[in-house]
Amino acid sequence: MQEEIVIPCSLQQHMKLKAYLDELELASSIPDLYWLPVPTELLNQIQLEHQDSCGPYAMALDLSDDRVVLETLVRAQNQLHCACIALAEPELTRHMLDYLNLLLVKD
Repeated sequence: MQEEIVIPCSLQQHMKLKAYLDELELASSIPDLYWLPVPTELLNQIQLEHQDSCGPYAMALDLSDDRVVLETLVRAQNQLHCACIALAEPELTRHMLDYLNLLLVKD
């Protein structure tokens, strides 16, 4: 399974996406790195079971001038090492890619 998905983008798309993600306050403490929240309905069984102790869950999005890199690892915001930290299921990956594609073509 792929751990990172690279999506080419223009500088204009990059700037629009960055502004949108900043507006939603999804920025991490690392420049150009954002945390995309994972919808509860797309969590796997163990993530649902660990949601109160380990969640919320997010996927990392790295913005570069000419590309967007989606990391498919679902991370727990309140835990560094746990069985609930795992690669995204195909349905979640597809959802996030569809969401990013909508944002990249958004005016």
